[in-house]
Amino acid sequence: MLKNFVKLINCDKDIIEAILRNHDLHTLLGYNIADGWNSFGKVAFQFSLEHIEKDPESQKWFTYLAIDTNTNTLLGNCGFKGRPDKDGNVEIGYEIALAFRNKGYATEITCLLTEIAFKDANVKSVIAHTLAEENASGSVLRKNGFIYIKELYDDEDGTIWQWKKSRPEMQNYPVFETDRLLLRPTSEEDAAFVVALLNSPKWLQYIGDRKIYNEEAAKQYINEKIRPQLERLGYSNNTVIKKSDGTKIGVCGLYDREGLEGIDFAFLPEYEKQGYAFESASRILQAARENFGLDKISGITIKENKDSQKLLEKLRFSFQKIIRIPNDDEDLMLYQIHF
Repeated sequence: MLKNFVKLINCDKDIIEAILRNHDLHTLLGYNIADGWNSFGKVAFQFSLEHIEKDPESQKWFTYLAIDTNTNTLLGNCGFKGRPDKDGNVEIGYEIALAFRNKGYATEITCLLTEIAFKDANVKSVIAHTLAEENASGSVLRKNGFIYIKELYDDEDGTIWQWKKSRPEMQNYPVFETDRLLLRPTSEEDAAFVVALLNSPKWLQYIGDRKIYNEEAAKQYINEKIRPQLERLGYSNNTVIKKSDGTKIGVCGLYDREGLEGIDFAFLPEYEKQGYAFESASRILQAARENFGLDKISGITIKENKDSQKLLEKLRFSFQKIIRIPNDDEDLMLYQIHF
């Protein structure tokens, strides 16, 4: 990432009016002006002006000019779409002149906007949207610690992806404890363990090959498959750790699959048949009820996985029916427990 190559100038009423009236910005601001620094047009500037005129103190929650300090050049514009909403979310956006793209400027601009947002105590999360595809904008957001949340439909842009970064102190999710175990949200630091678990014999036999063969792939799996739900709901997969020596032995957590809240668990072969699965799953069920306010939990397994069926029954789950989940033609056994 570039460091200290970009300066952001918060646009006041005079600057925005000059932009809307096509005044000479080089003369007004003293910067070189890159071609295409404002290819999206003037709609966002007009929007900002209308809000600033009504609420002058809201100026910092709208438009900024991005300046390359090396060449003293106005290279793009960026900013927020308004004050924090009732949930503490602010949305960011940016555009950059073609000559300055793919050089790290977007990454630094995103970093600077995020820093501005989190200086306000009312901001809990920063939101961004991209087209619903893997592209440079998504890469910029990932570099800045944003995670993919969900797919949305926008009247103007069609299908889009929503991304989110939470205030650092908001990311302290609960850690659960039993007599022998600690259960904490799975994170990038568990990458090597995740590679081992996802390639263990029973995982491959009963769950399938996720094609996670190295730590880089494991980190991507964690950031794209585990963290988004954690950000969205406050619970997800947990790494199970032995208190006695800090060894990571398995995973146990809650998932949300199209509105079906359920429990998942898996352990390395050398830690099976020692009560760890029952101990951790019991604690997670307690958390589901007491911490997350869930009144029903599901468990799904295949017919061949007798050990999972026995554990679910020991946890007082009741078999309901055979189901299939979308995009999967395998019969699954659905168990449920009500609190």
